[in-house]
This record gives sequence, structure tokens and C-alpha cells, in this order.
Amino acid sequence: MSAREQAMTAFAVPARCEHYYGGAWHRSSSEATIGVENPATGEPLGEVAAAGAQDVERVVSAAREAFPLWRDTPVQERARLFRTASAILREH
Repeated sequence: MSAREQAMTAFAVPARCEHYYGGAWHRSSSEATIGVENPATGEPLGEVAAAGAQDVERVVSAAREAFPLWRDTPVQERARLFRTASAILREH
């Protein structure tokens, strides 16, 4: 197994099966889930909550609510936030 495959095998899907938006976790409007697997090995990793129409409406509403703050954030600050997020993703 390659180093990349080993790293991906160590990944685990969080046990929490909810949606995260608006700064908080929210239960799905349905009990449906979607299986997630390691793309390198096909190994099952876990399940995530499937979003229904109600969930999508809530997410879009939260995004609309958050947009004015994001829009008014200076470009330099937004760029810094993206660089920080990028660095965190690369570490993990």
C-alpha cells in the first residue's frame, strides 16, 4: 500500500451524522444517509446525512443571512482566511 493509500485509510468520517451550516450542527430532515468510501481503496469509511429539500432550503437561508458579513469583509482578510483553511487542509 502506498503512503497516500495509508494516509487515506487513516481518515475517518465523523460519527456525527448531521449537517453543519450557520455555525452549528443540525439534524437532517430525513433519516437517509449516504455511504462514504476511501477512493483509493474502496474501503467503507462511514455514512453522512443525506440532505433533503428542507435541508437545502435551510442551508441557502443561512448562506443568504451570512453573505452581507462576508461581502463586507475586506479582501485581504478573506484571502487570509482561505490561506489558513488551505494550510489546515494540507496538514490533515
